Amino acid sequence: MVILDRLPTRDRLQRFGLVTSDLCIFYSDAKETRNHLFVECVKTSSIWRSILQMSGLNKHFSTWNNLLEWAIASWKDKSLISCILKLSWCAFNYTIWEERNRRIFRGSCRTEPEIVYAIKDIVGSLLSNRDINKTDSTNIDLCTHGGIV
Repeated sequence: MVILDRLPTRDRLQRFGLVTSDLCIFYSDAKETRNHLFVECVKTSSIWRSILQMSGLNKHFSTWNNLLEWAIASWKDKSLISCILKLSWCAFNYTIWEERNRRIFRGSCRTEPEIVYAIKDIVGSLLSNRDINKTDSTNIDLCTHGGIV
């Protein structure tokens, strides 16, 4: 639903008359759209940058399409880094949506480090069942630096 832009973000819910505010729940500086929530928001983009930095990457994306184009071009192979980035991106989208709903419907929230930890935990759990070549120094560095396995 994220990729197809079919998530019931607040801008869409407001158009249907279901909510009164369309502002981002993380940082009320813009309308909550898919692009804003997953790429443009100061809070969530900081979380994504933290995840990328754990993988040894320092990237910034200005739009959803830029991020998607980079992912499609970069995550083609079956290397550990590609696997981690694919899992991280899915975990990021899931966790941000979960956190958004937690804030709206429960009135509670987690800190940025807690959200990053939740994403790392999901990725680590998914990787724990995979056979990772632990004799490869790149893989060891990647796992150790990211703290995921």
